Amino acid sequence: MRSRVLLVAITVVLLGVLSTDLATAAHLRADERHARAVAAEARRVQAYREHLRPLVERVYDEVQPLQEAVDFYLDPGPDAEQIRQDVFLRSGAHASLAHVRAQLTALPQPPSLRQQARTLNDAAGALVDAANRLERTARADPLGQQRGAESLLGGAVLTWFRAVTAVYGQAALPALPYGGTPPAGARRPSSHGSWIRAADGVCSAAIDSGLALPDLNTARNVVAAGPRYAKLVRSTLSGLQALPAAPADKARLAQGVTPSLRATGRMADGLESLAAAGRAGDLAAIRSAIRMLTTGLRASRQLSHNLDSYGATVCGDFFGVGAGDIPGEQAPAPLNT
Repeated sequence: MRSRVLLVAITVVLLGVLSTDLATAAHLRADERHARAVAAEARRVQAYREHLRPLVERVYDEVQPLQEAVDFYLDPGPDAEQIRQDVFLRSGAHASLAHVRAQLTALPQPPSLRQQARTLNDAAGALVDAANRLERTARADPLGQQRGAESLLGGAVLTWFRAVTAVYGQAALPALPYGGTPPAGARRPSSHGSWIRAADGVCSAAIDSGLALPDLNTARNVVAAGPRYAKLVRSTLSGLQALPAAPADKARLAQGVTPSLRATGRMADGLESLAAAGRAGDLAAIRSAIRMLTTGLRASRQLSHNLDSYGATVCGDFFGVGAGDIPGEQAPAPLNT
């Protein structure tokens, strides 16, 4: 009897140990499943942020030039409205942002960031609406008297900033748009709109400088001011050549604008040569300089057309050359009124 009681007692103890072991094993398996789920979600979050980063960078490239154009209202220059028209109407920001939003919507959303991702998509939609409103307002209001679209952009940018920050948390943030011109050392946007904005700024400054120079309508002025015009043309060409192009636009610039920039340098060479030949009274050198200048003026006219087509119309105005301005070409006859 006693051995049976002992056997039962041992059995009860063993069953208890086994039950505890089974419970512990089940708990460990649950912990392992939870750990695997947490690790899988962390990978999904990391993948989402990695796929999101280039899209956020692209938003910066499209929106920052709009912000800078809006900033012209705080300290407008003589060409501020034209630059505004160029950036708002010709940068393609609205279509590009709409494409980014579609890509955002297609990204797989981690469950832990689902709400933040929805908020981010809504914020992208607000940027698309703001860019569309800027474009439509600039087309309907060329004088820039309406300001509601600018305020809409500012609100959308703030919403976007908060949404991106919520998605990345403590992780490093991508570049985000902000008001005004980026400070020295900040990442500069690289988009069609940013190139237009920067190029028109270079040409606007050149127009201002050119207004201080005398007209080249006499031999005396050509000799005295020709080299100063040549210096202005060269500095403007160098400023445009130094501008970073958007990756998608490099081929387009290389086909049209860039070769015309190089060819227009002949205009500066011709102005300097003509001034030197006129100072020396060398008729043969004058004829040679005029041929060189004619080549440069024709290149400048082509450059003006290419810049206008690209969207930088302030630059198009600066480099514009009429038929009557080129030696040997006749200006069109005036219309009878």
